Order: sequence, then C-alpha cells, then structure tokens
Amino acid sequence: MNFISRFLILRKVKVNNGLFLFSKNVTIKLQKGAKLIINNGIFRAGYSISDDCFSCFEKTNIYLDENSILEINGDLNIGPGTSLILNKNSHMIFGGSNIIAHNNTFFCFRKIEFGKNTCTSWNCQFMDSDGHDLYSARNGGHFLKPLYKPLVVKENVGFQMNVTIPRGITIGKNALISTGAILREDIPAESLVIVEQNLKIKKGIMTPYGKEIN
Repeated sequence: MNFISRFLILRKVKVNNGLFLFSKNVTIKLQKGAKLIINNGIFRAGYSISDDCFSCFEKTNIYLDENSILEINGDLNIGPGTSLILNKNSHMIFGGSNIIAHNNTFFCFRKIEFGKNTCTSWNCQFMDSDGHDLYSARNGGHFLKPLYKPLVVKENVGFQMNVTIPRGITIGKNALISTGAILREDIPAESLVIVEQNLKIKKGIMTPYGKEIN
C-alpha cells in the first residue's frame, strides 16, 4: 500500500486522545461509511508481541466493509498474521489493554465484543456467524439464511493457543480457555476450560532411522 492510499485511509480514522501505529506489513481497507475509532489509547498493528523471530508470520489485515465500526477503547496490540474482518453494518469492540497475538482471525458479521484486559495466544479464531448459506431439502428445498449471534467476551479473559469460539458464545470475566478448545456453550465467570484427551501409546515401535532417537 503506497503512502497516498494510506493517507486517504487515515483520514477516515477517528482518534480521541489516542494514536494509531501500523507496520509496513499491514494491509488496511476501509469501505464507504466504515469507521475506525480509537478512544484513549494506542492501537498497534503488525508489530511483534515479543521478539523479531516472529517476523516470519504473514501480513496483518484490517478490513472494514461498508458502514462497519471498529471501536477501540484503550490500548490494543495485534501481532503479525492476525486479521480483523468486519462485514457490512457490523460492530467490533475492544475494551482496552488487549493483546492479540500472532495469526488470530476475527470474522465479525454483526457484533463481537472483547472486554478490557482480555488477551489471546496464537492461532485463535473468533466468529459471530456460520458465514454462509445452508440448503434445506424440506418443503421443496430452499436456502437458509446465515445465523448471526453476538460473541461476547468479558474482562480479564485469557485464550491459549488454537482456540475456536463460534457465534452466540458469552464468556464470563476472569475465565481461562486452554489450548485447543472449541466452545459450544457459554462459560461462567471465574472458570477454567480444559480439553482432555485420551492418549494411546504403543511401545516397541522402531523408526526407519534406527533403534534410538536422541
């Protein structure tokens, strides 16, 4: 994205006692009527959360479709490879002091809300809709419209790696969602969500490279 196009985009950004910083690897698109609002904080996009070893992650994408609103009420840091995608007339809210790590994806079709101090690890996905039409064979056959239900995450929630949060889920404050969780129901406040796996271990298996692995 060249300097002129970035300047035109920044003219659409409303900053109230705040600042918007983005790296050269950030792609920003704001369609007609879209608003990016920063209140009382710094929005940092595309900068590594920890050190330079994460620079290999893909570009950061921020896309606001027509009449959508991205509202940031405090500091927000999104790492390389993370995408914020807002559909027409949608509203995404960050409460502030949010750290969104590398390779997260947010698809907002109507409303996604992240409370203050809520943070994520790598490779998490958040979506408030199925995202596509479904076909029903009943009554002669017809298409079903996508279902939209707000996705709401309260204050001080933490997400570990590879978590998926679908539409209609509400997560109470101070909850922790462990690695690999796919939520199917609301999570009460002060909760720990753990994914349990039954591991099967077979002994006496030899690799093609020898008997021992150092």
